Amino acid sequence: MSARYADGAGYLAMYPDLRRWINTCVGCQFGGYKPEMPPNDDPLFKGQKLRRYFSPLEVNTEGLCAQCSAALRR
Repeated sequence: MSARYADGAGYLAMYPDLRRWINTCVGCQFGGYKPEMPPNDDPLFKGQKLRRYFSPLEVNTEGLCAQCSAALRR
């Protein structure tokens, strides 16, 4: 793997159009890919490596991940 994008942030810097498939929690600033991202076997999808760098992250309507949402309810 190239050292130019050894992490997810570097990969997104190389391919900024893929940011549309990334969710970021407004509470903890953790980033992950959107669960509705196309499957890797879709020939039109160019972000197959996103799953290598990020884990899935669902955010609610307020933009919070499940952990931050649970902490806010307490």
